[in-house]
Amino acid sequence: KKINKTVGYTGLFMTQTRLQNRQYRLAMSRMLQDMDAGYFVTANFNRCTNITAARNALKAWHARMDKALLGGSWSRKCDAERTFFIGFAEHFDSNLHWHLMLRLGDKADRRVFEQKAATCWDKLVTSGCMDVKKIDTCDDTRRIANYVTKDLWHDEARNGFVVSTEFKT
Repeated sequence: KKINKTVGYTGLFMTQTRLQNRQYRLAMSRMLQDMDAGYFVTANFNRCTNITAARNALKAWHARMDKALLGGSWSRKCDAERTFFIGFAEHFDSNLHWHLMLRLGDKADRRVFEQKAATCWDKLVTSGCMDVKKIDTCDDTRRIANYVTKDLWHDEARNGFVVSTEFKT
């Protein structure tokens, strides 16, 4: 019998890669659980788009939300006052959308955020829609963190996450 040594090596490589991907996903989920997010936000485009356009739309939405929450000098506010989120892009080839875990800044008015978040998105992405849900419990936080990281085994998904501080102006 011939023994295919490559199969054994490939199997070992795949096992290590799966293990590394699992560890990465678990670490991201733990980080999200520790960030004290108050909202779970889904931002849909409901049309074909690409990751660059999706990031630009998210950046514009973030700026508009901080302006609505903090006023005209929003870009000069310290990080603790600004909206912070970690977002994960999903379904790159079919229905690209963002899942965000979001924390409001120290001086932000929750009512203003809840009233304006979806409206700001609708003005930027006329075909799109946004769903904003308050995170009430630690169990909700854990469940949502696991949900938004579910695709991190995929290379594209690992490269398609964003931290709002990337958008600082």
